[in-house]
Amino acid sequence: LSAVGITTSARAQPMGPDAQMIECRFQANAFLHHMVRNMVGSLLEVGKGQRSVQWLSDVLASRDRTKAAKTAPAHGLCLEWVEYDGGLLCVPESKSVV
Repeated sequence: LSAVGITTSARAQPMGPDAQMIECRFQANAFLHHMVRNMVGSLLEVGKGQRSVQWLSDVLASRDRTKAAKTAPAHGLCLEWVEYDGGLLCVPESKSVV
């Protein structure tokens, strides 16, 4: 196993009638422990205007976790699917946790 997860795409968009929720989607070749929560924490600071987009770009370029924002809490996060070279592994809708 590699100790590096390479994120190939990231997207965040407001959701809900008053944009009170944000949907974040990440695609990578691997995920490290708390990797998504770390990225969401930094995205939230940029979205709230507490940090600039350039700050986030600099953090990502530095590849230094200690320069990023606080880890986002786990509540509200859910796994929708996992895709492997052999195909897509879906989480059954009846068993998904929100």
